[in-house]
This record gives sequence, structure tokens and C-alpha cells, in this order.
Amino acid sequence: MPLCGVIFDLDGTLVDSGLDFDAIRADLDFAPKQLILETVDRLPAGAEKDRCHAVLRKHELRGAQRATLMPGVAGFLEALAERSIRTGILTRNSRESTDITLHRLQLELHPVLTRDDVPAKPDPAGLLSICKDWACGPSEAIYVGDYLFDIQAGQNANMRTVLYAPASLPEYAHLADHTLRSFHDATQLLDQLV
Repeated sequence: MPLCGVIFDLDGTLVDSGLDFDAIRADLDFAPKQLILETVDRLPAGAEKDRCHAVLRKHELRGAQRATLMPGVAGFLEALAERSIRTGILTRNSRESTDITLHRLQLELHPVLTRDDVPAKPDPAGLLSICKDWACGPSEAIYVGDYLFDIQAGQNANMRTVLYAPASLPEYAHLADHTLRSFHDATQLLDQLV
């Protein structure tokens, strides 16, 4: 099957920003495992919602300032460029923190969509928008991410999915079409997919 592009999640996939979601939940006064963005979105407009947005911003900006590339990412992005395979990003991060991260790490992927641009994953709108921008169908693209919402978004868009799981395999790993344990092995996986 032809491959027109690879879309990546950002944090936890291309970069490690060290975001501590348990600490974010604690600062937000949320329960453990409570969905952060979905809960904040459901809050009525007002002081509490503004406070939650400020907490998220603080954590995300701190993460953007310390983000580092995942091992093997630079080489894999070079391999994709050599093959003229497009690359884009769909992230649940804010536009502000995403732009800082990409600028600091000198990453140039296009397009880059954030939760400020499209509905947050697992909604497939962002993936479908990127495919439209590339003038290709979802079946001609691959989405690479590290979390359940990434896999669900890819499935919701009828796109092939790759779960990036450098440590242990999560309980939802079986939902992904493929699993990638290291970006050093990504070119080999790519050869199997095209």
C-alpha cells in the first residue's frame, strides 16, 4: 500500500518533556486517572476553568523548555525525508508549548495540529485534516503515538497505527496495528509497511 505520510504524536513519542500527569492532576485537584483535558473542557466558564488552564499552561511550558528528542528520532525523520515521505504532528498539547518545543529542538514537520486547532484525540478530525492537507486518504498514512488515545484516533480515522512503547507494553498494545520499541528500528518497520 502506498505511503504518503507519517503523522506523529509529540510528547512521549517524538520528544520526552517529562510531563508528570499525576502531578498535573494533583495541582488541578483531580482524582488519579481522571481525564485532564476532557474534565477541564466540561467546566463552566469562570474562575475555576481559568485556574485549570493556568495550571496546564505552567506544566506544559515547563515541559517544553526541558523536552529532548527520543533516541533515534532524528535518524528516522532523516530516513523519511530521504524517501520523500511527508511528516506531520497531531498532539493534545497546546499550540504555545508545541511551538516552543519544535523551535527548541529544530523539528520541521508540516502540518502541526494541536488541541487549540482541532478537537483533541481520540477525535480523528486532526488526522483527517492532515490527510486532506496532503491530498491523500487516511489508509495511505500512518499514525505513531504512545498512548491509547493515539491508537483510538488512528482507528477512528481508518488509519494504520503504530504504538511507540519503549518500556513495557501497555494493556492496550494489542489495539495497535504495529508496535515500535525503539526509533532505531523504525526504518525496518517502515520497510514492512510500504
